[in-house]
Amino acid sequence: MPSSRALFESGVLLCFLLAFISLVSEGQFAALYGKNGLVPLKQLNDEGLLFSSISSSDNVDSAAAQGRNFAALYRKTFDLMRKTNYNVVWLAASSRFHSYEKFMECVLYLGVTLTFYWLMVDGRGRGGRGGGGRRKWYHFAFLVWTYGSMVDIGDAFLSFQWDVLLLECGIACAVGAVLFPPRKRTSSVEEENEDAQYAWIPRAILYKLMLMSGCVKIQSKCKTWLKLTALEYHFATQPLPTGLSRLIANGVSPRYKKIGVALTYVAEGPMAFLIVAPTKMARRAACLGQILFQVGIILSGNYAYFNLLTIVLSMASFAGGERKVVKTVDEKEENKGNDGEAARTLEKNKAKALPVLQHSMAMIATHLSLLFFIICTVNMFAPGKDGVKLRASSKNVNKRLTKFLDVAVPVSRTYLILIAVPLTYAYRGFLAKATKKEKENNEESFKIFTLRRCRDVLLMAYLLVITAPMREIAPNKQIAKVHPLLRANAEFLDTATSSIQRHMPTPLRRISSGYGLFRSMTGVGEDGKVARREIIFEIAPDADKVEDVEWTELTFKYKPGNVKKRPSFVAPHQPRLDWQMWFAALRGDGVFQDARYRWFSMFIIRILQKSPEVWKILDPSMQKHMNATTYLRISMFEYDFAPKKEEGDDVYVRKNLGELLPPTHLGSPEIEGLLNMAGPIDYEKETPALLEIPDVDAVTFVVSVMAVIFASHIFYNSRRKRNRRRKLKVS
Repeated sequence: MPSSRALFESGVLLCFLLAFISLVSEGQFAALYGKNGLVPLKQLNDEGLLFSSISSSDNVDSAAAQGRNFAALYRKTFDLMRKTNYNVVWLAASSRFHSYEKFMECVLYLGVTLTFYWLMVDGRGRGGRGGGGRRKWYHFAFLVWTYGSMVDIGDAFLSFQWDVLLLECGIACAVGAVLFPPRKRTSSVEEENEDAQYAWIPRAILYKLMLMSGCVKIQSKCKTWLKLTALEYHFATQPLPTGLSRLIANGVSPRYKKIGVALTYVAEGPMAFLIVAPTKMARRAACLGQILFQVGIILSGNYAYFNLLTIVLSMASFAGGERKVVKTVDEKEENKGNDGEAARTLEKNKAKALPVLQHSMAMIATHLSLLFFIICTVNMFAPGKDGVKLRASSKNVNKRLTKFLDVAVPVSRTYLILIAVPLTYAYRGFLAKATKKEKENNEESFKIFTLRRCRDVLLMAYLLVITAPMREIAPNKQIAKVHPLLRANAEFLDTATSSIQRHMPTPLRRISSGYGLFRSMTGVGEDGKVARREIIFEIAPDADKVEDVEWTELTFKYKPGNVKKRPSFVAPHQPRLDWQMWFAALRGDGVFQDARYRWFSMFIIRILQKSPEVWKILDPSMQKHMNATTYLRISMFEYDFAPKKEEGDDVYVRKNLGELLPPTHLGSPEIEGLLNMAGPIDYEKETPALLEIPDVDAVTFVVSVMAVIFASHIFYNSRRKRNRRRKLKVS
């Protein structure tokens, strides 16, 4: 099995590659952030949202021209980086680039190329089981910097939790590469040692992700989650249903849907604690359960690369683990190696006793972990009329959960940080010295021993920081009423975390984040039926009178609109406009007043302006209407899956809730309000950028990437041949 580090790094690189490709594919970047897009980067800069106030004197070229002073150049450069919040766009601001959009598009294509190279080529390095190839910390630092810069300037379209999770995992890979650098000469025991310790990094992230996602569903006091009826609405009301969503929504009875909610609570509740259990058997069972859980979500919903990234965390947590390092001593070999009968007897007794002790400790810890899991699961649920229900009433379930978390979360964090990491080394480092051969292989100097223990301290501090957001679900309100030792433990964790975070540099602000997907279930109607809201656009050509126009429904590529359009599998690609339209529908009439939805007003304007970039990310059948579009109106509808029928091709049934925007054209008074909401629009032509990126199809892009890799291999082989010739000449 591959090492935990190799699986984690390769999986994170794959998710970065998918994220970069998704942004540049289908013309998404140009439609969202281009000059004629919904949130132009130039417009953000003009309004001071992209950078802090940057004057012409802040240009690096002007600083260099003032006497060619290196100190002034150094000071101006880092001052500009600070004003841009260390965003990669400071390179464009400090050079001759006048088109931030083209520059960032170039950065995204560079990210695709480098990520593909590091994933497919650089992973075959000389690293061993725990080495992870030739991937260095600065590889992941570059990806975090570029994609994090895009998240900073991405406005609402890059504000999803999986974008934040990807950045956190990228930083985790960089930190892991620093703490566990690949070495050429390393024994297999030491490689397994380091891999067992490295595995606690993805485990801590997965543990935090799953436990927080489960707890917020109860703490939000959503009635559908508390009554275990959330899945009766989820499949029809999720942002982008899949082809199986309708089948599950109509074909599965409410009893089994309740059981599905209960299984969700188990996977994101008691099973989350097993991820950091003391024994390998319990941890692997939990990771396997998480993988199956994520596969079920992939089949029933489109959530970009989020589920794939969670599977990567589970597989990395599954791979890393303590192995049986105490070996049985071969009596014949011992007779050859030992001189006295007493030495032979002592080594034989150690070889027999330690495996028994090792097995006994593992079995005790496994049974205790499973007992904890069963007790927590049984205390959560009780039999009900429709299958199952929460044992606690909806009034006091939040109080009981908070009381439990106030004790369980600090204790589990303390075990993870102060016990698991040192115990991993003790288990593998000290028990491995049972036999004479293992003693010889594990002898190390005091200097190396000290350096490795310092690495363990840094790893424990990092685990302390990345689990810090779990205080959101365990605010320690009940901890003062319990044992003083538990109260002191919680206070120690809070104090230590605050001390570390206070001295953390600004670029590492994404080192840890909190999560909580689907806190409240949307699409619940007043009568308890599914009531998914959707905003429907209609366009029409010019006419003498508004009453005479012929309206055509504007169709998106993926989101529900046409009642006959069947949902499809989209993930790991994320159509971000289609996703944001789901959030905009939840706002209803308030979408025009909310500053976070300024892109919605701009979308209306770009449709009427016939922006080719924006029209390109709509359904291809809409292209023939682009040049003729003059009028636009918006209505609000309620959607639900059509019930099973022998006849009829409709996938959805819908009900009109009324008009959201009356028939409008570019000369209408309503456009002035939309312009004020969306901000000023720049119609002037920009100065051409130094790098013009054309539209690249898939074949051209793959051929270009392969050409770069081929050229790099030729350069590497020629360089190796030159070095070989030099050695021959010297010899």
